[in-house]
Amino acid sequence: MKIDRDLWNESFYKDEWPKWPCPECGEKNLQLVKESFKSHELVSSVNYHEYEDWDCNWYTGAFSSELKCMNSTCGEIVFVTGEKKIELTTKDTHEFGDVEIERDTIYPKYCHPALHLFNIPENTPWEVESAIINAFALFWSDKSACGNSIRKVVELILNDKRVGKMRKTKAGKWIYLKLDERIKIFEIKNKEASDTLMAIKWIGNVGSHEIEIDEEVLFDGLELLEFVLEELYGEAHHKRMANIRSRVIKRRGK
Repeated sequence: MKIDRDLWNESFYKDEWPKWPCPECGEKNLQLVKESFKSHELVSSVNYHEYEDWDCNWYTGAFSSELKCMNSTCGEIVFVTGEKKIELTTKDTHEFGDVEIERDTIYPKYCHPALHLFNIPENTPWEVESAIINAFALFWSDKSACGNSIRKVVELILNDKRVGKMRKTKAGKWIYLKLDERIKIFEIKNKEASDTLMAIKWIGNVGSHEIEIDEEVLFDGLELLEFVLEELYGEAHHKRMANIRSRVIKRRGK
């Protein structure tokens, strides 16, 4: 399933909080608990008020709030912290025409528990799932680190698929395999999944070396990760394996 990229914007107006999916039940039922929202202006921002040309666009603050899942069988609470700014926007008042108004703009940085940018298949191994959630947690605070983290997920998937980490040289010495080599070994078992893992690995490399990875590139990596997880651990995969197993047993391997 394609990730709804508009749902994960870097910022949004406080009165237009997006409908994020709950990390527990997966339903898009998280709502802001209005009385929990707290914010304050940073001292460094307050100091700018002494300048004659100061305006609200100079404002920088911090915020914290709670989100609650409104699913009656869930009720999960998510804590969110980040940056708050004030932006001047134009509003049509009809009576007075277009007027400029100040609007609180939210820049989330951390969520706990981490929000899931896509659904993780139930059959995903715990180690792989944990690494994916760690990558999700870095999405707003450090996109390059998030990209690097999905590279680690590739390594853990190969571990789960029992792709070796070392090989023996002709001289009889054991050496560690590079990630590229391990992915190419996996190609023998699953060419399509191997190609997808290689693409994710390259995006992860960008996250390792770039000051800030491009957001669209990161989304591409996350969508590729979602695709390969569904291929390797999703329901469709397990149904296909069950059909193969039944066919083999019925024919007794013939």
